[in-house]
Amino acid sequence: MVANVFFSLLSFASSIIIAFFLSPYILHRLGDMRYGIWALFGEMLSYYGLLDFGVRGAVNYFVGKSLANEQEQNVKCYVSSAFFGLLSISSFAFITTIVTVLFIDPTFGRGNVSQMEVISAAVLFLTIFCIGMPMELFAAVLIGSRRQFLVSTSEIVARLVSSLLMYLFLLWYPGLMGLVVAQLAGKLIYWSSLLRNSRRYVPEAKISLRAASWKSLWHLASYGLQNATITISGMLIARKDVTFITLFLGARWVANYSFARLIVRTITSACSSITQALRPNLVHHWARQEYNQVFSIYYAGVRYSSFILTMSSAFLFAYGREFMSLWIGARFTEGPWQFRTDIVLYLLLASQIPRTMHSMSWQFLFAVAKQKSFAIMIACESVINVILAVVLIQKYDVAGIAIATTIPMFLSHTVLVPWLMRRLVGVSIRRYILEGIGRPVILGVGMWIFGLWLKRVILPVAWKPLLLDAAIIGAVGTALAFIFVMRPGDRPRLYGAIWSAWKYLRGERELASSGTGIPG
Repeated sequence: MVANVFFSLLSFASSIIIAFFLSPYILHRLGDMRYGIWALFGEMLSYYGLLDFGVRGAVNYFVGKSLANEQEQNVKCYVSSAFFGLLSISSFAFITTIVTVLFIDPTFGRGNVSQMEVISAAVLFLTIFCIGMPMELFAAVLIGSRRQFLVSTSEIVARLVSSLLMYLFLLWYPGLMGLVVAQLAGKLIYWSSLLRNSRRYVPEAKISLRAASWKSLWHLASYGLQNATITISGMLIARKDVTFITLFLGARWVANYSFARLIVRTITSACSSITQALRPNLVHHWARQEYNQVFSIYYAGVRYSSFILTMSSAFLFAYGREFMSLWIGARFTEGPWQFRTDIVLYLLLASQIPRTMHSMSWQFLFAVAKQKSFAIMIACESVINVILAVVLIQKYDVAGIAIATTIPMFLSHTVLVPWLMRRLVGVSIRRYILEGIGRPVILGVGMWIFGLWLKRVILPVAWKPLLLDAAIIGAVGTALAFIFVMRPGDRPRLYGAIWSAWKYLRGERELASSGTGIPG
């Protein structure tokens, strides 16, 4: 279990580091026009990703539950049904899109970018996505079997290969096709690894047309549609911001919001790397009616994801203005408050703190198939968010969008979510505070106060003193966490996870055969 979390965080960290260094290089080599088209490809495929109707996420649940109950035939049935269902959807999406591209004249080809280059890259990019939709089902199989570390290591290797090829192709031939071919090479490595590992460690997950059934597909879709509702609602909350700012204020103000949102998303994604890696263990123990183990994992996940959240938030609340000023320029942190990026950052952090502290609660309800109430709640929240955004952007400009996100999200996750968790799965609010968020919150407040004092001693007027302050806060906070946040029984598991990770990097057989890496 701890190994899954460790490699999930490692995969997340690798993606952040690669994006930090590679994105400016891609922009420089492609130019603004090609880079904009490349970004548009990614944006469009994020919407295509909704076409699986949550089936891939549902496979995690049903595979994990079936394996826990030793129902091997059910595993084969669910995986086969999902594979052929996703294959049909991706084939339909591919044919429909190709016909649309052929009969509708696109207007991408402008300046020095040829129409043929754009269309060729778009078709190949679409092909990668459509092949990946059924192939990435094997990632869901491995995650459901509590072997997410195999998926994470495959992602890291494929990402490194793809990034290296992007660098080389753009060095020799700066065009869209080079990027797409590099993506294809990375995906082929990733899919091959997933297929090999799933056959080796989950032989029950065989693909057979005879094993597929409409009944199993209906079970997957029923579970998945609730996830899809949550995903669509979340996208409505997150992706309407740029559109509204452009429509009401003009595109020049988008950057004042988007950079703050990027920072907050990075923090929440880091916390999700922990909680999502723990979901298969919740599914396994809940299916076996090992409820004490379920709640132990739940509160541990709350505790450590909250630690990352509160430490990051403490630093940004203390140094947000200085960090933004050095990163993107002082002009973004000066002038009227409603246009300042640092103010937007503080507002978005305020909304995401209670939301992210319940990231483990979301995983809990997914693990026990009781996320319907969450789906309804987030759908209502998205509607309220849009209404408030229309009203508040006209009064408070860019900050109004952040306020519109903050109000409903803060209320829903401080009032409704605790009530739902107590009613649906019996989570004790008292225990949630004492064993979950309590100590990380106290530590976070203390580190925020320490940061306010430290920046008076070491003025963060440049990157070196700012990074020095961050290193001091991180070192002090981590040391205090070992004493104050970490429970005595967690330390042996951490040391064991580090040792298991080292052994896995030298040879995966022993760790992979256990399925969890570390007991419990």
